[in-house]
Order: sequence, then structure tokens, then C-alpha cells
Amino acid sequence: MTARILDGARVAREIREELRPQAAELAAAGRRPGLGVLLVGDDPASAVYVKSKTKAADEMKGTYESMINNLQGEITSGKLQVERIRDGISVNMAQDILFKSGSADLDKTGKELLTQVADELKTNPYQVVVTGHTDNQKISASLAKKYPTNWELGGARAAQIVRVFEQSGIAKERLSAVSFADSRPREGNDSPEGRTKNRRIEIKLVPVYDQQTAGPAEGTKN
Repeated sequence: MTARILDGARVAREIREELRPQAAELAAAGRRPGLGVLLVGDDPASAVYVKSKTKAADEMKGTYESMINNLQGEITSGKLQVERIRDGISVNMAQDILFKSGSADLDKTGKELLTQVADELKTNPYQVVVTGHTDNQKISASLAKKYPTNWELGGARAAQIVRVFEQSGIAKERLSAVSFADSRPREGNDSPEGRTKNRRIEIKLVPVYDQQTAGPAEGTKN
């Protein structure tokens, strides 16, 4: 087997640590690691051959660069942020440009922005996880019957966005909606500015890895 040489000690260590849990899971199940979860040796300068992992990283980089280029206007205006994260790409949007306070109904401007984002998401195969985040303010009495807590409000907002994405042509099998309520604040909730930053929607693009190859799966198997 011909080894592909990657860039030195740092890459070797990073890949070794990333793939160690996958190899352990396969070993516990009595299965040998596939090609994509081959661990390198302890020598930092070891050659590594992680074909599927390298391909997935290259594809994710291309997706990130495409989103940055095509959504540059929205990024520059502060409507959204696009970031590379360890396990994919994160798109953060302030909820105040999507929803009115205490509401899970999208306004016209918010829906137009989400449609632009959906056009980008349709061009890649990744799972799309939409998470709703709120500040720590209690739901007003007038809304409590519909949204008893911030868990319901965050979930309803995430679900609305997932519906827009499905209507825009993204397969429902790729979509999921999650509420984190006020459990993942970015700033303190003791100021209006902090609460504004905490009220947000995060759209995460995550590769789907096949258990045998640790590469992006082409479909879900039963």
C-alpha cells in the first residue's frame, strides 16, 4: 500500500487523536478499523494514509470558501457569520433579523435571507443541524400558553427554519432541528447587548461518516 505523506508532526498528531475514538469503537465491536480510520504510529514524522479523511477535509474547505464568496454581502452587513469548526461549518444568524421578539414566525426579510442560505446548502451533501438559542428572559404571560419556556421557543424557531429549507429543496433526511434554549450563551445575559448576541440561530453543516470507511456516507443504511 502506497502511503501518502501529509505535512509533518502536527498533522500526524491531529489525525491520530481525531481517529482514535472511532478505532476504539470498532475494536469494541470486534471489527477491524477500515481504511479511513488507520492510526499512525507514535513517531510524529510517521507517514499517514487517511484517504477518506483527507478527501472530506478538502471538500469541506471548498464548501466553506464557496459560502464565503457567495454570501459575502450578507456577511459584510453583519446579517450572518460563517466559521470553520472542528467537525464542519457553522453559520450563525442573529434571531432579531429573523423573528420578532417572543415570536417563532419568520418575517419577510428573514425568510429571504434563509432562502439565500438554502441555495448554498443545496450544493453540498452534508447534514444540516439547525439550533435555536435564546436569552435567559422568561416568556411573557401572553405567550406562555404557546411557548411555556425558552426550550419550546428555541425549538419552534429552529423548526420554522428547517421547514423553509425543506420547501427550498433540501431533502428532509438531511435536516434536523434542536433547541438549546439559554443553555449555550455567548455573552452574559445581564445586559441588552449580551442578550441580543445570545438570541441566535446556528446552522451547522456536518459530514456523515460511514462506519466502515469513516468517509462521508452516500446514504442512510438500515
